[in-house]
Amino acid sequence: MANWKPGTSGNSSGGYYRGNNGVGFVGLLTLLFIGLKLTGFIDWPWLWVLAPIWLSIALWIIIIGLALAAAIVVHVLDKYANKGE
Repeated sequence: MANWKPGTSGNSSGGYYRGNNGVGFVGLLTLLFIGLKLTGFIDWPWLWVLAPIWLSIALWIIIIGLALAAAIVVHVLDKYANKGE
């Protein structure tokens, strides 16, 4: 990163790129559910109040698992296709 200079990150402000430091949709939804639970507007179990967090984690695990399974299938098929040569 010796050639990296301020303002070359491609962002419109011309400053240093700091990444995405925002809360995001899942975080806002979780905070909303927690606030509604603590104020008594909803009477859900904590499992469902925190569902946006664990559902997003589960979704990423499923995506990574499918990608790994696809990579294994491609590897095995490629191995058997090259075996006949």
